[in-house]
Amino acid sequence: MTDIGFIGSGHMGSVLIRTACGDKNNRVFISDCNAERVNALSASLGAILSTNTEIAETCRFIFLCVRPQDLETVCEEIRGALSTRSGFVLVNIAVGITIDYTKKLLDIPSAPVIRMMPNTPIEAGKGVVLYCSENLRSSDENTYKKILAKSCKMYSIPEELMDGAGCISGCGPAFVYRFISAFASAGESIGLPKHLAYSLALNTVEGAAAMALEGKSTADELCAQVCSKGGTTERGVAVIDSSGLEKVMAEAAEASLKRTIELKK
Repeated sequence: MTDIGFIGSGHMGSVLIRTACGDKNNRVFISDCNAERVNALSASLGAILSTNTEIAETCRFIFLCVRPQDLETVCEEIRGALSTRSGFVLVNIAVGITIDYTKKLLDIPSAPVIRMMPNTPIEAGKGVVLYCSENLRSSDENTYKKILAKSCKMYSIPEELMDGAGCISGCGPAFVYRFISAFASAGESIGLPKHLAYSLALNTVEGAAAMALEGKSTADELCAQVCSKGGTTERGVAVIDSSGLEKVMAEAAEASLKRTIELKK
């Protein structure tokens, strides 16, 4: 039985709590200043109501699922409990917060700390989780991955890549949603009913992604396979290419990275 504590139960915290509660080998403790929310989660999932300090004192895995602006206050509350114990793994999902900064806030220089960046599709069991760590034993890393594995694809990467990778996996769903919306609007512009255009856009994106995930061909190769010389698809792709889509995507990623760096601690 693994004792897992979640401090914070906002949108992403709630998703992670549901994931952890899906394994009967986990005993899940939850704490949040929003009593109504944690009471509802406890009632629906069987998670154990707790406090920040109790979680810090007793749980093996401690997930900090609070907003960056609330992190210092929470860390001040639990610092005393963590700085005097061992045998725990601290997981911080706050955006832009480095491992070093987390360790300083909590006065835990030698403790195992994971910096984790999940994206929103984890809610549908199709998420991406980026993570990096310090002082983490392989056995604890395996347990950590087991907690989340059913809901996401996990990538262990160096911390220096977290900001850039987060702009792709973390911001990326919003970029894809924008594309889907524009794709559906294009269908409407050529006479399709709104509901049909949207469904076709969604299912086409899903199918194309499934083929790309098979890994038999690159995205560019798959595109070429659809484009018959002189055909309708080739004509449409030529318009996309001339519109500077690649440049727009690069600028979006760069803007997101710039803002990440501005917020970083």
